[in-house]
Amino acid sequence: MIAPSMHSAAHHILIIDDNPGDLALTTEAFKECEFDAYFSYALTGADAIALLGRTGEYAQSEKAPPDLIILDLNLPNRNGMEVLAYIKGTPGLQKIPTVILSTSSRVSDIKQSYGLDANEYLIKPRRWSQLLALIRPLRKFLDGPHSPTPIESR
Repeated sequence: MIAPSMHSAAHHILIIDDNPGDLALTTEAFKECEFDAYFSYALTGADAIALLGRTGEYAQSEKAPPDLIILDLNLPNRNGMEVLAYIKGTPGLQKIPTVILSTSSRVSDIKQSYGLDANEYLIKPRRWSQLLALIRPLRKFLDGPHSPTPIESR
């Protein structure tokens, strides 16, 4: 687990990814897109669940739940699907918009993610401009009501 950044921003975004380079790029993309946000990070699925469930070393945390979760699927110590199932199956967390940002383009991963009520499924791009184009529309999850995007509309 990486400590959250200091903040005075309006929104809290939790990024769950085991790749420090991807964490940095994703954070920078949100900043480049001028999101009024501060960030928390989890490097493993187990850390993400402990952080969100306020267990273990996070039991005394007074931090508010995130307003948006960006979740990779390929995580150590509990994969992204397990984390997603935990989020969407836990009262108090289930309404938090959760966006999958993964290298996987497998239809089975996409269907399973939407089946677990992911709000969006994005495939990690190779180019910075493409990442910015994926991140910009995520503002909708911070500005109003959210519901999963049906796979049929993809």
